[in-house]
Amino acid sequence: MIEMKHVRQIRGEGFRRWFTDDYFDLYMWYDHDKNEEPNGFQLCYGKIDTDHALTWKKDHGFTHDGVDTGDYNPSEHRTPILVKDGLFPKTKIVKEFDHRSEKIDPVVRKFVLKKLKEF
Repeated sequence: MIEMKHVRQIRGEGFRRWFTDDYFDLYMWYDHDKNEEPNGFQLCYGKIDTDHALTWKKDHGFTHDGVDTGDYNPSEHRTPILVKDGLFPKTKIVKEFDHRSEKIDPVVRKFVLKKLKEF
């Protein structure tokens, strides 16, 4: 995974970070900056065929969803939506994230691995 350096920041919505590879997208949310503990994250996985998202928010805990991209139509742009979807394959995702996140910020990596193991 690599960190995308030019992440859109929206005034009044805290600080955002984005890490990505061909299997995961990890979005980290902070109240003010990346030097504090995150107030949430979303780990999207299975980007090619079984797109899902595990979301953790400090005040709300965990949710696990599928990503519904709608029917493909090249003439339309559709925003994907999250829909409740099944069991979280914890063992597989922890192992995959552990392997793929070796080169990202070690504080982020440790935090997310801890949360994944808690779920």
